[in-house]
Amino acid sequence: MVTKIFNIKGIVIVTSLLAVLHFGVGFFVSPILAPMVIEQINKVTASAVSLEKINIWPLTLSCQFKNLKVFDPKNTDERIIWIKDASLQVSMLGLLAKRLVVSELNVRGLDINLKGESDGSFNISKIVKPSTTEKEEKKWPAIKDIFEKFKAKKDLFGKVYEALKNRASKASKDSKLAKKESAKKISKEVNVLPKGKRVNFKRGDGAYLLEIKTINVSDGYIHIEEKSNSVDIEKAAIGISDLVVGSSNDVELKHFYISGNVIKEREPKGNFLAKYKYSETKLQEVTEIRVEAEKLDLTSVKFIYADSLPVEIEKGTLTLKSNTLITNEELNSKNDILLEDKHISPKGGVKLGMDIAPLPVICAGLNSVEPLKLNFSITGTVENPKFDGFINSLKEIIKPVLANTVETAKQSAVRAISKFLKKEGE
Repeated sequence: MVTKIFNIKGIVIVTSLLAVLHFGVGFFVSPILAPMVIEQINKVTASAVSLEKINIWPLTLSCQFKNLKVFDPKNTDERIIWIKDASLQVSMLGLLAKRLVVSELNVRGLDINLKGESDGSFNISKIVKPSTTEKEEKKWPAIKDIFEKFKAKKDLFGKVYEALKNRASKASKDSKLAKKESAKKISKEVNVLPKGKRVNFKRGDGAYLLEIKTINVSDGYIHIEEKSNSVDIEKAAIGISDLVVGSSNDVELKHFYISGNVIKEREPKGNFLAKYKYSETKLQEVTEIRVEAEKLDLTSVKFIYADSLPVEIEKGTLTLKSNTLITNEELNSKNDILLEDKHISPKGGVKLGMDIAPLPVICAGLNSVEPLKLNFSITGTVENPKFDGFINSLKEIIKPVLANTVETAKQSAVRAISKFLKKEGE
């Protein structure tokens, strides 16, 4: 019979040492490391960052931090981001593969102050664009370009739409394919030593520098301000998954979710949610976009969409359900819209671009129906969408108004002709 002898004393000693290491670093060493963490963040982002507290737990590869604040680097009195409480977990498998992989990042209490700048960009771009030498700045092209591209668009809706359009375009697909092929290539680097040579094999420029599997944000508050107009989003929930930053600092994500209550001057103005999901196989890329809104006051968020529409929405509430599927470049979007208590007027000098009826007639037709319900599909491709379903819905709505307009024009013409003939007879 074999008797197993356990070294209980040794186990207790090792366990105690590990516990001392774990809690010693968490409670005592972490406060010493906090200033170093802040210094490194400021170096990378050229931001003004403050941090109240950080606890690093080495055995669980996790950390917690409180009151992380990011300020405008040119105006430290203006706070851009405030993370009240957060925790993150680092993946051991990622570290073994020499990659930084965050398994989960949970944020409880997030304040974002998003302000439009005079050049069309947003203040948040200042915290990701390093203010270093031109040579070093070239290392950050992709992250910087995300915000630079926003400058060319007029309103926030147009900027987001253009970003999604570019994301699903053929050019974007070809660019991602080229990066993947580059990442597979292996280059050989030979270093001559005093005795012999050292050969290193490296993969191409495509490996991830940072990967975050899951980001969960609860109890968020977002202030959006542009051109002296503003709106707030309270109780915002944000979810992000499979966020990666490549070695060229290009950013990709597979899933994004945001929901919240819209507030204007402390009054509720409706709620919304938006979801984005991306997946790919060898044969196809699929993008799914879902947007919903309930009783959203269009006047309160007018500055977000006004420049993108050919009409002026002077008042009204929107209830929306939109589900869009983009397979490669093929577009299939189904939309249900309910407009209530509305008034729509044409913009001067603006053409609709659809051969239906004059814009004033279309607006009159839309205003004549209360509430206005639109149910339509958009097909075609990302570059060339087809709005046949939307056009047909408009035609049905404006038929009575158009017929009345034609009849009124006929009667006016008859009266004018009769008046002219009577005058000639005299």
